[in-house]
Amino acid sequence: MGDPDKRRWRPFEIPSNGNQAHHSVQVKTSLTHGPVSLLPGRRRFKTLLRRHLHVAKRKGTCVAVVVLSLIPYRRISQLVGPAVADRLIRCAAKRLTKIVGRTGFVEYWGGDEFAILLCDVREIAAVTAAVKSIQERLERRLFSKEYEFYLTSNAGITIYPTHGPDVETLMGNAEAALSSSKSAGGRTRCFYSQDMNARELRQLNLENQLVRALRKNEFTIHYQPLVDTSTWRLLGAEALIRWQHPQLGLIPPSEFVPLAEDSGLIAPIGEWVLMTACSQLKHWHDQGFQDLHLSVNVSARQFHDLNPANTVFRILDELVIDPGCLELELTESSVMSDDPRVLHSLSQLKTIGVRLSIDDFGTGFSSLDHLRSLPLDTIKIDKSFVRNASVRPGDAALVSSVIALAHRLNLTVIAEGVETIEQLKFLTNLGCDGVQGFFFSRPLPSEVFRAFLVSQSYEAAALAG
Repeated sequence: MGDPDKRRWRPFEIPSNGNQAHHSVQVKTSLTHGPVSLLPGRRRFKTLLRRHLHVAKRKGTCVAVVVLSLIPYRRISQLVGPAVADRLIRCAAKRLTKIVGRTGFVEYWGGDEFAILLCDVREIAAVTAAVKSIQERLERRLFSKEYEFYLTSNAGITIYPTHGPDVETLMGNAEAALSSSKSAGGRTRCFYSQDMNARELRQLNLENQLVRALRKNEFTIHYQPLVDTSTWRLLGAEALIRWQHPQLGLIPPSEFVPLAEDSGLIAPIGEWVLMTACSQLKHWHDQGFQDLHLSVNVSARQFHDLNPANTVFRILDELVIDPGCLELELTESSVMSDDPRVLHSLSQLKTIGVRLSIDDFGTGFSSLDHLRSLPLDTIKIDKSFVRNASVRPGDAALVSSVIALAHRLNLTVIAEGVETIEQLKFLTNLGCDGVQGFFFSRPLPSEVFRAFLVSQSYEAAALAG
């Protein structure tokens, strides 16, 4: 038996860079049951994959499966509605069809994902080059009436027979590789590795246990001091959620907060954090620490799903707390939007007296003009820039520029991740208003943090010297 659809197969040439050799793989394209109708073509893709696995086994060649996830499909769907997101899928489908041409096979996989089949593969370099080329050529602006988007993607890749003997295994492992690619950031490619299944299983178990964790009070909050560089006294503390898992121990937020966002549990968890942290702040105020301020992180999904002003006002009113003692930390992605609902919510929070800050500043896509128009109080410089600012000229220039810009906009600047005296002196010389990090203290349980409040364990003279 010959290769299926042999007459329709042509080599897919990969552009070379410099002296890099050309690689070619053969693929087939059909979007008949895919994005044109917005119906996932999983059955069709799996049928074709099964046929070509049989051919590859007979010929002793390899087959690559690529699952491609579009960015920022989900955010577009949340902000401007599914109709615009569907048009984005249609545009991406046409673009992918053009990229791989009549010689390729692409199928809409559902949601924000496409599946691509690369056949008769004889070396891994060909797959890497092919996926890289597809991603780069996919990255152009997309227009939809009044909206303009810049499309990027993540890719998960599996190779037959190395990563699986059958269709289901290959597809499952490609999804696991895609998940790992998403964790690494935008426009990344990730080949499957055996330890990914263990990570995926752990994440699945954690996601299933989130509801129980909220119901059984397994979450706790640790507090990290924020220090004023002019007086070396506490500005306040940042409230950081932790999951005290009964079997796995203390789980950091970076591991379970994304799961809570995907499962829709971030709203009740976020409200629990606000209520618990504000209750603790009220307790410390009643104990004589009336000047203490508290910062609480609010995720992008939480900010858009809730009515943040109403929720915050209700909690502050119930606990009788001065709104000026609370600062909400928002990511750049949650506030750097043209959505009028975002600006309205920020304005409401500002009206009732709550302070607002952008967390991890420098890691997103802030527009300086947009930044000027937002009712912010504070910018927190991400620790990735602070880490090397005292020794790397590029990072030093960036930190210096951010501090100068913020002060021109009458914003307070806090530097995160301060771990050494060199970093502290560097930031102090630039006029950074406040700092937090392991140099002063790790995040502490509430009872330990109270002892820290009492002792004020660092000395101004030592730090100034």
